[in-house]
This record gives sequence, C-alpha cells and structure tokens, in this order.
Amino acid sequence: MAKRVQTYSLNEVLDKVCADDSDFGSDLEDSDYDETYVAETGVDDIADSNGGTVYRKTECVSTCVKEIELVLGINFRMGVVEMPSVRMYRKNESRYGPVADVMSRNRFQTLLTLIHFVDNEAATDDDRKDKLWKIRPFVNMFREQCIQVTPKQQQSIDEMMVHYKGKFSKIRQYKKGKPHPWGFKVWARCSDSGLLHDFDIYQGKGGDKTKASEPGLGGDVIVKLCETLPKNKDYQVFGDNFFTSAGLLVKMRQLGFHYTGTVRKNRLAKCQLIGDKEIAKQG
Repeated sequence: MAKRVQTYSLNEVLDKVCADDSDFGSDLEDSDYDETYVAETGVDDIADSNGGTVYRKTECVSTCVKEIELVLGINFRMGVVEMPSVRMYRKNESRYGPVADVMSRNRFQTLLTLIHFVDNEAATDDDRKDKLWKIRPFVNMFREQCIQVTPKQQQSIDEMMVHYKGKFSKIRQYKKGKPHPWGFKVWARCSDSGLLHDFDIYQGKGGDKTKASEPGLGGDVIVKLCETLPKNKDYQVFGDNFFTSAGLLVKMRQLGFHYTGTVRKNRLAKCQLIGDKEIAKQG
C-alpha cells in the first residue's frame, strides 16, 4: 500500500518558509507571498491550459488546481531555502519538512516535467515568434503581480542570471565571472529590501526589433523598467556603467525620476569634467 503523504495549502507552505527565513522580504506579511506573486486567476489559467491533465507525447497524468498551487509553492520554498539538489530536501540527513511533507518526490518531478502553460495546438505562428511563448501567460501574470507591490523610493536596476545549464533553450546566456555564468539573463528593478518590482527577460539580440534610442540599449532598459513607476514622485533610480550615459540622465529628468549611476568615459558626450589627476591633487 502506498504511503499516505500529508498535504498543505499553499499559504501553509509559504508561511513555514518565511517563518524560518524572517529576514527575507520583510516588506510583506508571510502569508501574502502567494497572493502577491501568483494571482488566483493565473493558477486557474494554468489548470485550464492543462485541461485537468498534464502530458507530453504519450504520457498523461491527471491533476487539479490544488496540485498546481502546491507545485508553485514548493518551487518558492526551494528558491528561499536552497540546497545543492532537489533530492536533498528528502534525504534523512538534510530532510526539509515544508518540502518533503507536501508532495512525494516522484509526483512533484512528474508534474514539474509535464506541466505546460499554454495550449500548444492553439498557438499561432505569431505567438511562436516569441521565444518565451510557451510560458508567456505565466510570465505576464507574474510581472503584473510584481508591479502591484508598492515600491520604495529607492530602486535599483541591474541584470541577474537565473541559473540554467540545460541545452534546450534559444535564450540561454553565458556571463563570465557571474556566480551562475550559465542561465537566463533578466533585467530587474528591485527595492533595497530585495523585492522584485518589474523585470524583462532578455531574448538575445534579435529578441527586441526596436532600434536603440538616444540613451542607448542600456539606457532603454532603464527607461522601460521605469515605465511602471509613478512619475514625478521623487523616486531615486540607481544603475551601473552598463546603463548610464549623458542621454539617459536627460531622459530620466524629463520623465520625473532622479537617477544615480557610474558612467564610462566614452559616454560623457562633451561634458567637461575634472580629470583624475586634478581630483587626486584635491585629496
């Protein structure tokens, strides 16, 4: 007889994680994480896309909204309490109850392997031009939820890598020197508490067909991610020298944002600045 596995609601799953990691995302109450970042309608849409089942080729497994919620909750858990491998959450020496007690390993792996977010047969040729078309509904829903989180006055924009070494992806990037050099590059706008407020997944040079404006490609990232910030509310935006240029400073002032960032010498236009030697003499 198969061993009965105790199940928890998604709220209970996330409550236990945040109780163990109280410093993470202190801006939100522990039980608010699921409702904040995963809309209830988004889970329903995933269930509708799967039609009550998850499948790949000839393999088909029955599921429901509750199970999909639990799969998402377990993924959030493992993102906060990281271990070197998925198996370690259930090994005796490193067993982590909030993951191991929620769903059996085989069931979790099966659902994670077979779940899909769109109806492949209903996708049009235009839909398939998007390199993220298979997860686009979920990405859009998740981004909208991020935007709804009230931002703090100080916002930082930078790139981050989502670790991935699989071979079946057209947008996988390699960034030498990063903690996770292989993965998906994401432009992200975050508050000083670490909460994500907006993002854009980089799809490669051919992913965005629009031409760069005066602020340049890096500056366009800053402008795009600030489109979802209220204008003329004294928001302070920070970026590094990949993004910063004289054109970006002008553009951000016009949009009603304060911008601070390091800058490369070749992006100063004709600005007359004090040289390094003169600065050194001044102490």
